[in-house]
Amino acid sequence: MTHHNARLYFYALHSFLPCVLMMVGCGSIIWQVHANSKALHDAGIHGGEADRNLARSTVLILALLLLFLACVLPVCAYNLYTLLSLTPSVHLNVAIYMLYWVQYGVNFCVYAAVNPKFRRVYRELFSRSGMAGGGGDSGEEGGGTGGTSRSSRKAFLQSLSVPGG
Repeated sequence: MTHHNARLYFYALHSFLPCVLMMVGCGSIIWQVHANSKALHDAGIHGGEADRNLARSTVLILALLLLFLACVLPVCAYNLYTLLSLTPSVHLNVAIYMLYWVQYGVNFCVYAAVNPKFRRVYRELFSRSGMAGGGGDSGEEGGGTGGTSRSSRKAFLQSLSVPGG
């Protein structure tokens, strides 16, 4: 096997295979979700909230797939470019792979934008840790986010104190 063929096989496995697997996997998830939804509708179990959740799930899966493809396809194209070019660009290489790694941070934003439960859990997490601006310090029960009140925090801290100290 020549060096050129080895690089070709590596880039094919490294770049194109994940894209194909993501498209097939996401397609099968969407198909399964819609098949189950149709079965629920046929059984007479349907409603506005269930339909909204189905639409939200479908949008989330498609958004994550498109994000993945938008960040990985440039890597695929660059890998082909490096196979054909005698002098690959180091700056372009860095930029392309930075875009590839950006997808992981943007994934979080996509989940937060589409899924209200995901947002609620993070609000609860930050309100309990004291990182959120609102939440648990106002004396209310967290403003509907599940945060703890000042009095329950005080009671918790008192329960941790050593007797006689």
